Amino acid sequence: MKDGSVTIGEAHTIIYSLRPVPSESVTATIDKSLTTTQGQNGNFFPEILNPQPFHSPQFSFSTPSRLLSALNSDEQLTEQCWSIISRDGAEDGILSSCSLYFQFVHVWFPIISKETLFDQILQQRSSPRGEVAMLVLAIHLVSQMYTKVPREKSSLEQLYYTTKGLYGIFSSTGRSSIEMVQAGLLMAFYEHCQALHDAAYLTLGACARMGYVLGFDKTLSSDTHSDTHLDPVAESIAAKQRQVWWGIIILERISMLEYMDKKLPFAIISPRPSDILPSDNGTRIPVSSGLSQHGKPAVPSTVELSIGARIAQGAYLLGHVIDRVSAAKSNTSSCGAAYVDMTLRSYAMDLLKPAGHGHLCWPYAICLSAILVLNRFEVTVEPQADEVHEKEAFQSRAFLGLKSALRMMLDSMTSSSEHAEANLMAVPVWALHRAQYAAVLSLDYGVVGEDSKLWFSYIDTVKRILAVLQMRSTLAGMFVLTLSVRTTAN
Repeated sequence: MKDGSVTIGEAHTIIYSLRPVPSESVTATIDKSLTTTQGQNGNFFPEILNPQPFHSPQFSFSTPSRLLSALNSDEQLTEQCWSIISRDGAEDGILSSCSLYFQFVHVWFPIISKETLFDQILQQRSSPRGEVAMLVLAIHLVSQMYTKVPREKSSLEQLYYTTKGLYGIFSSTGRSSIEMVQAGLLMAFYEHCQALHDAAYLTLGACARMGYVLGFDKTLSSDTHSDTHLDPVAESIAAKQRQVWWGIIILERISMLEYMDKKLPFAIISPRPSDILPSDNGTRIPVSSGLSQHGKPAVPSTVELSIGARIAQGAYLLGHVIDRVSAAKSNTSSCGAAYVDMTLRSYAMDLLKPAGHGHLCWPYAICLSAILVLNRFEVTVEPQADEVHEKEAFQSRAFLGLKSALRMMLDSMTSSSEHAEANLMAVPVWALHRAQYAAVLSLDYGVVGEDSKLWFSYIDTVKRILAVLQMRSTLAGMFVLTLSVRTTAN
């Protein structure tokens, strides 16, 4: 073998890099590689980054040929991911990408511990891990949707395909870890924002299966981990795993709003009322805390729920609505739908009570989406033979409920419209669906006619907001197109 050649092993490609052995540490090797290969096409998967013909990678730096050694897969992937982020134009590299992510995404989708992540990044210098490098690259991908100046779609797509390709290659090694689940979740989030619904559904399914293998599903049960509270370290680990598992549940329910016509099953079944909500500090609070059950009044929670826990509760309720709508046959009692509707409305009103908690509008948006979807479905569903009278009565009630939910939507948008465009970057993705879906339903069910000036003002506001975001999100662009077609038809 000659210097600079590529050897194909039985399982994977091994790229040789010249470095002193053992006189120079892995840290120095990676540092030198990153500083000397940025201007070269030294990628060990160049065909993913660039469709040009494959060229053997250039040397990172010169040493005697007798000291040739092979970088392991972790070192290779770390060097590659760091190089991609640097060459992709990030102003301050990794720190810049992480800053954007924690500023705009983490606040409503807290699946990554900031302290743990930065400790892991520092450790990459001495003990590189491929899964950590993959997570950082996924963070960089998501962060590029939140840059001050929107990126060109073609450039962002190329970065996505590069990240997805590296993730697939590393996943093929069979190594499962919380970092790989987190990276997969961020890619599914990107896919959802870009209207890649099939890809998002498959990616979330893969995340769920890896989570099952790692035992994340067991962290929700109060029985399985009843003794971990005695061990602070074990409880901290379980809490982080629980947040990631809930991250899959939340994103899967949100993304399914655009995918309900296919009536596909969830990768993770609906949690039980006794299951534990996500928490930053490991507090064990059941899903049912503060929710009304089976038409009974809600029992107030003895602990103030975090924003993340509230969002999880909203996703839990939304999941039940989607399960009902996606059922092969609507053979459930209309009373059951009435109970769900009562629970949703009670929950929505509860979210409006606290003062000084502006972020409660995030779970409120999920709740309103669930109310709209449920009542829209119940208005159109055919009644069963044994409950025709009951069903007709509920359809009338559902129609009134749909109109009242649209009015709630209008009021919430009107009260925040003055600040809407200034805070667009921090708005969760599901808020876009709620706004667009309410606008479409207002046209479908004639609510516009009752107060046309006010409603068309609302629709114009939604279109303006979506138009601003369509440079970053293909899904927002699709919403703009749908609304434009519908308003033209009306």
